[in-house]
Amino acid sequence: MGNKYGQPLQTLVTSGNVAPIAAGNTVFDLADGQIGVFDAKTRLSIDGTGNQKEVFFAVGVHTNGSITDAVYSKPIQLRRVDSLTFRPHTPGQDQQSVFWGYCGLCDTEYTLKVHFENQKIYRNQGFVQFGKTYSTKTDCCGPCDAPTIPSGDCNLVTKALVERINSDPLQLLTAVPVQVTTDAGGNYVSHAAIADIDAFIATQQAAVDGGGDRVCSGIELTANEDAIRTNAGLNRNYFYPRGTSFSIFPKSGFTCNYKIEATVAPAFAEGNGADIEDREYRNVTNNLGRGSAYYTSNTINADIEKTTRANPSESYDQFMIENVLKSNSAWLEYENDVATAIAVPAASNLTLAGLATLLDNLFDSEEFSEIATDVTAADADTSVQEPTSGKGVDDDGIV
Repeated sequence: MGNKYGQPLQTLVTSGNVAPIAAGNTVFDLADGQIGVFDAKTRLSIDGTGNQKEVFFAVGVHTNGSITDAVYSKPIQLRRVDSLTFRPHTPGQDQQSVFWGYCGLCDTEYTLKVHFENQKIYRNQGFVQFGKTYSTKTDCCGPCDAPTIPSGDCNLVTKALVERINSDPLQLLTAVPVQVTTDAGGNYVSHAAIADIDAFIATQQAAVDGGGDRVCSGIELTANEDAIRTNAGLNRNYFYPRGTSFSIFPKSGFTCNYKIEATVAPAFAEGNGADIEDREYRNVTNNLGRGSAYYTSNTINADIEKTTRANPSESYDQFMIENVLKSNSAWLEYENDVATAIAVPAASNLTLAGLATLLDNLFDSEEFSEIATDVTAADADTSVQEPTSGKGVDDDGIV
């Protein structure tokens, strides 16, 4: 989240379901993982109802039960804030498409080509398309001088292609044989997985041998999210977002006898703990409270001290404050775009409500929509999709 690219960003991560620290305290009074907003002049915490000009946020860091450090934001000059937004966590959603309606012909090569798009592909080869081809060939049906040459078995095509796709070392897709239900016009209605494709093939062949019709299966294709791989606690090859989208292009064997139905649109996770942790780590040198900007060893290239507080298995709601920091140096005046991201565990309702109220108090004189209403409108169930396109002015924090 955020409207600008390349601006210095500090990520603050809270923990524990506690309200922001009350007014009149110092940074040293913060509980572990507790957040507070402080007047830049007095260095005391505030509730946002005063007439402050410049503030900063801080989260307490405790070791052995007592505060030893804090994570700080850059100074925020309230009158120079460009945007104030809230984004609830939303889980990722892998793309799914159903491919069906094809026939089975004897002694025929079937080729299914799939084009993929994800951040790893873009990084490795730019916008040059990356595709994988999965193919199989059906058996001969019988001697050529037979009175009639029966068509092949469409379900054998399904079985072979599912095996090819699932055995691909790159594991870009997961394929499942399915039975598709259609309406009177042949349009897709629903589908269900076939647990035992061999038993299904046998059942349909028995129906044909008895003078009935063969029911042809289809294939459900699901994109596989790129896995998170860490080394010594660091993700050296980080990609965001990690989702993969794909397009299906039937080639040989599939002339005009197929249909494709996109059943689940791809969606990328926001507020995933692993993503928050990576961003927190990469922005750690922006933390004014750190004693050193060097946080990896130059010999073993490993993390030399704990630099992140995000839990990779947690889901986070996020507040974003973007502002222009005005400063003077050597008789010159400078303006820099900076941002502060605050990640709060989605289940920490006391922290979320208290921080929303504090932000609304701080920016009461500015023309931002109320953050408290955005927090209230967010779904508490972190498994529920909350796409940005489904939100409006009153529940996304954007003016």
